[in-house]
Amino acid sequence: MEPPNSELRAQLKLISLEELRTMVPQKLATYQANDPIKERTAPFLQALFDFAPTAAGQQTVAVDILACATNDSLEKLADRYLYNLIAPIRAAGGRTPPLSEHPSRPAPDSDAIVNSYLAEPLKCDRSAIRELVLRRDNYRCVVNGRVDANSIQAGTTEWQPGDDYTTVENVHILPFSLVPGSEQRNHHRTGAIWHEISAFSGIPLDELTRGNIDRPENCIALDHMFYKWFGELSIWFEPTGDSRKPNTYTVHYWGRINLLPGLPDTASFVSRSGVPVPDPRYLALHAACAKVVHQSGVAEILDKILEDLEQKTVLSSDGSAAHLLHHALAMIAVQLPNVYDLGNVDGSSSSYKSLSNDIKADMYTSRQLGRTAGPPAHEPAFLYAPLSATPTGTSGAITPNNPWARFNQAAPMAVTAQKKAITNHAKGSSGSPSEAPNEWSLASAGYGPMGGGIIKTKRLLTLAFDDKEAVWSLPETFAEVEEIARNWIQPPEGARFDFRIPSEYASLLASRLVHGPYLSIVNEETYQIAIDRMQVIRIEIVSDAPPPPEEEPSPPPPPPPVFEMPCEFDLELFPGHRVALGTICTSEDLDMSRDEDGTLVDGSFWGCLKITHTDEQHAMEFRGTRVSPSPSTTSTSLSLPLPTDLVMDHRTVERLAVASRPSTVKSSIRIFSPKEDNIEIGIYFSPMWTLTSSFPPAEKEGEQKCKWHVKTKPGGVIEHLGTSVVMSELFYEATPDTSVMSLSGFVTRSNSYAMPLASFMVHLTKVLDSFGIPMTARSSFISNNFPAFSLHRNIAFRFMPPKSINRAIELWCTHTVPITWTRIFLMWRGVSDDELGSTFIPAGMGEKEANEKDWKSVIEYKEEASDTALFSVSEISAIECA
Repeated sequence: MEPPNSELRAQLKLISLEELRTMVPQKLATYQANDPIKERTAPFLQALFDFAPTAAGQQTVAVDILACATNDSLEKLADRYLYNLIAPIRAAGGRTPPLSEHPSRPAPDSDAIVNSYLAEPLKCDRSAIRELVLRRDNYRCVVNGRVDANSIQAGTTEWQPGDDYTTVENVHILPFSLVPGSEQRNHHRTGAIWHEISAFSGIPLDELTRGNIDRPENCIALDHMFYKWFGELSIWFEPTGDSRKPNTYTVHYWGRINLLPGLPDTASFVSRSGVPVPDPRYLALHAACAKVVHQSGVAEILDKILEDLEQKTVLSSDGSAAHLLHHALAMIAVQLPNVYDLGNVDGSSSSYKSLSNDIKADMYTSRQLGRTAGPPAHEPAFLYAPLSATPTGTSGAITPNNPWARFNQAAPMAVTAQKKAITNHAKGSSGSPSEAPNEWSLASAGYGPMGGGIIKTKRLLTLAFDDKEAVWSLPETFAEVEEIARNWIQPPEGARFDFRIPSEYASLLASRLVHGPYLSIVNEETYQIAIDRMQVIRIEIVSDAPPPPEEEPSPPPPPPPVFEMPCEFDLELFPGHRVALGTICTSEDLDMSRDEDGTLVDGSFWGCLKITHTDEQHAMEFRGTRVSPSPSTTSTSLSLPLPTDLVMDHRTVERLAVASRPSTVKSSIRIFSPKEDNIEIGIYFSPMWTLTSSFPPAEKEGEQKCKWHVKTKPGGVIEHLGTSVVMSELFYEATPDTSVMSLSGFVTRSNSYAMPLASFMVHLTKVLDSFGIPMTARSSFISNNFPAFSLHRNIAFRFMPPKSINRAIELWCTHTVPITWTRIFLMWRGVSDDELGSTFIPAGMGEKEANEKDWKSVIEYKEEASDTALFSVSEISAIECA
């Protein structure tokens, strides 16, 4: 229906897009937010206009903005796009309904599925679509190339040496959960959400609401990590524009994800077996939504509201969190068979009441038809508060001092499918949705918005035997149930041991197929049928075994914590001059008698006591090692002699000093120039790396950049202009931030090779020689690192590709002619004999495979680097990933 200002909108549609690009910022510049929550309104609307994937979409957003006459209308417009476009895609984005992976399920016939799809593309079910997408994408994540472990197990693909495996998901670009089955709605329905998506993206509405959503064109294969980021709009795909590489996309990352090393830059799609590649329009829509939320700052707001929803159990009585109910209803509405326009809910009791009734009936119908297995994922805790949980000091009347009253009136209209008791059916005797206040309940608030949705409730199992009952989390398989039951009952060998479920506790399907009071559980198939879509199950054990043994008595309570104890020090300042210090040690909340794991802190300690007295500080600090148990005497003086084997010589101290040093990368830079020239060469460090030392001293430019001014001469001679030092290489050390990344994860059996130390030294020398490194430089590199290598019996190692190095440490040079770069970055760690024999060699990552590896292609070595007539820069680096 055309809005009231239809004449103005008609005139705006005649304005060219170039003029609209000028008018929209001018219009948004007049907006003033009266509420801190609305401060992002103008940036959000501007981002919608800037990043709409088509010209038609940009015009639609521009007309909507320019047709608003007041600040209030701009805020309502922003809410409309937020709830009907961004929130549904970000809340449900990428989510695909799970498929059964039970061991009894046969492996899919991939060829038969492809033939069926090519004959009748619109008649494939979800499991067939998943198999088609995995086959098209070669059973691998399209971003990092990891192979799907389930497909390896099912025999539809094979593991190759060097492959890393994971769980690969079939991810929908446009959310599958927003499109119910054809029996639930008309294919041409113009609901608010799909209408907004269609207007913004330019994709025809009837195409969005047909079966095209659950088709390979709307699906990609991603592993669980990228699947999560894709759904959160933290990564997105944009075409590279290279006509030589069709269907190749640049992968964009947002936030701290972008700081992680080794993330792929591109992803390519290839049509295999006639299965089409993803529709570029769908990827463009997803990318546009991602850029909108991050460019406008809305992503942080959505995450903050989601955090509030997950932490709140009761909303504040002053109404300051009233917007949470609005956001909660938005998240429920997008998960149901019908589409609701949250932009028209004004916060009044009547509007929430009407919407609540619609959603309640919709959820009840879906549950009765078996289309909703439970409440949507990520349900806020406060939704399960009883209806009577009105904030303290409030009543049912709507007054200025009781703003929550109208929400308490709307709450009995029941938005979530919380049942009266977890085992009772959520309907009255008439078969319709019950109006009993505790059968369908919503607390004095609602679901939260955009960013995630709702917390999944735990499925529970009650085991009953004789007069004993116990509750567990519901196992996935029948074998797990049997194991739990046997461990609990501990029946004697040969005793009868059977299972049955009362028919009223079994699934709706199973209870309709039996006439007796019980359903026998005899194998995996009968178990899965009985628990299908059930949140709680009661299983009774039929056995002639004795009752389960009584539980052992609880251990005695731990001793009370110690928050205060006296301390005495007998100190000899110099021979013959002794001083006694007496003090009290106190702690506000930490137990001084025990460690966090319960270890008793007592005994004699050998170490160092440091006492500091300055004008501003008076402190006492002790660091030491326990050398004996606590003496039986109650004396506070040292009564035991110190063992002489704790006296450390200089060699032990040196080894401890080396072990305590943080991991650093040691690098040397060599410059080869055919003639004399004055240049600048420097380094950019990512935020996760810090320059610790350099020689000649580098000139720092901020925290992450440094440079040298040098004169290059033929033969690899470098003169540092700041110190007039003449040498053949520049040296620097840098330290990574190990609080952000774990170095040990960079050298594993999936990406590195391992061999004994002696073999490694020979292999390293030959590899450096193949890279064209001069003998003096090779000898210098090996001699500098050999002391660290020699501390280990075996070495695991890898050379990093230049793209990965540049993300962390990037070299630059001001020389004008083309430069040939050679960057050799060795990552290594010591491994034990057991790890070498049980991990690396069985994985095909041993000495033989390393000798066959083409390391030149890994570091992208160019033969021009050895041409003395050309300008080239060579860098050799090494870091121990301990």
